[in-house]
Amino acid sequence: MPGTVVSDTMIDDLGIRTVTFANNVRLNIKQTDFEPGRVRFNVRMDGGNFALDDMNSTAAGIYLQIASQVGGVGQHSFDEMTELLAGQQISTGIGAGTDTFNSGGVTTPDDLDMQMKVSAAYLTDLGLRPEADARFDAVIDAVWNQLLSQPSQVFALKSAEQIADSPYTDFPTREDLDAVDRESLRDAVLASAASGAIEIGIVGDIDPDAAIAAVAQSFGALPERNADFSEFADKRVVALRDLSGDEVNDYTHTGQADQALVGSIWRTRDDSDFREDMGLTLLSGLVRLKGLETLREELAATYSPSVSNSTSSDYVDFGSLSLSAVVDPAQAEEVRAIITRLAAELRDETVSEDFLLRARQPVLENIRQSRENNGYWLGVTSSAQGEADRLNRVRQQVEVLESWTPEQLRDLARTYLTPERRADTRILYVGDDEAGE
Repeated sequence: MPGTVVSDTMIDDLGIRTVTFANNVRLNIKQTDFEPGRVRFNVRMDGGNFALDDMNSTAAGIYLQIASQVGGVGQHSFDEMTELLAGQQISTGIGAGTDTFNSGGVTTPDDLDMQMKVSAAYLTDLGLRPEADARFDAVIDAVWNQLLSQPSQVFALKSAEQIADSPYTDFPTREDLDAVDRESLRDAVLASAASGAIEIGIVGDIDPDAAIAAVAQSFGALPERNADFSEFADKRVVALRDLSGDEVNDYTHTGQADQALVGSIWRTRDDSDFREDMGLTLLSGLVRLKGLETLREELAATYSPSVSNSTSSDYVDFGSLSLSAVVDPAQAEEVRAIITRLAAELRDETVSEDFLLRARQPVLENIRQSRENNGYWLGVTSSAQGEADRLNRVRQQVEVLESWTPEQLRDLARTYLTPERRADTRILYVGDDEAGE
């Protein structure tokens, strides 16, 4: 029997229609004309890494992402699914986020009905047959070796462990990946599927009524489940490392021998304060500009520093801002000294209005472009009911960004770009099996 709609409302200013079914499944739809003939979707089900208590959850999540597609579902193997879905644009498999299992991808208006049935089958009746092990074994070495061949990838994978200690943020070892138990992982997903909350986002070239009908025939027809997602409050606090800015964390890569990466990571905060979150976005823009100009001016080289800023919505008081550059190994220590000095300058000196404008304009332009992008709107729409309080961030983003002054950003740098929040990283070529250590 198709699910029954018990609530159907419209968020007029954002163009998002929100629907709730009698079994507590939530559906959010935004119709757009940005991509004719394409529909993007994301299904979030309670659980994720936080539900994988008896295993290395990050390793299990990687396994699930790679192997679940070919593991099939309870009623059909992957080969049977391939035959059944021939000629249709259907995404298969699932992934694990921090606190949700996910099914997402791109389909067509005509195929959405089948896509919802397939996604429901993978999330609530995951097969994860022995073929999944074979798929994982066939590709993991290539994936692993590719990661270790890029110093920038090694830096990204090792960033979290330099500022915090948590099984949910540390990247797994190769041994952890080999140790994933397929059957235990399947059982954990199915345990979450029994009653876990589900929220669905659908964005694109779709008639909202057709989207409701498709979900009614699939997720809306499931047995009644929890209305709200789990808090997982005890798992959201990570142990923060004591930092001084004096130590250098050394890692290795297997790529080009004439490349080294030097970087600094500053521990910041979570994203609960939206204004400060936007301030850190601007501060990262200032770091990027100063890094680009200084490295090229002082080293006479066309180094392009990479800046990353992340404030967590999953963990309490956890976030980072980093600056790194791939350089000639002979200049590694010089570049590290420059990065340290740049942070001090942002703490000690107030940037000009013009410099701030140059940092802010790309952010504002990115916002403007994102509002005409289905990928952006899917991120907003997917949790429009469960995290309704965050919708004001969409409405206020530009205003908040434009409210920051040079003096306020200097004060923000004094709070976060400090030695006692900094970890330094050096990644050198090694060319053997110990890369990444």
